[in-house]
Amino acid sequence: MLSIYPNPSHNSFKIDVSSLNNDGIFKLKIYYLLGTQLIDKKIAKGSSVIDISSLPNGTYFIKIESNNFTEVRKIIKI
Repeated sequence: MLSIYPNPSHNSFKIDVSSLNNDGIFKLKIYYLLGTQLIDKKIAKGSSVIDISSLPNGTYFIKIESNNFTEVRKIIKI
């Protein structure tokens, strides 16, 4: 199960992919509501802190991908 918290968030959020059945690297992308990609980075299995302090307040979509996994979630920066 993918965990993203806190949501809503101020300057960063934590993403936990440790429970997913995948030993590889995950691609993390954050998109503005209109589809513009803002962040593109790779994260390893486990927990990672993602800095969103440079983004304006609003609603975004986060996409996590690996070889056999894709999920999109909504995050809110306040």
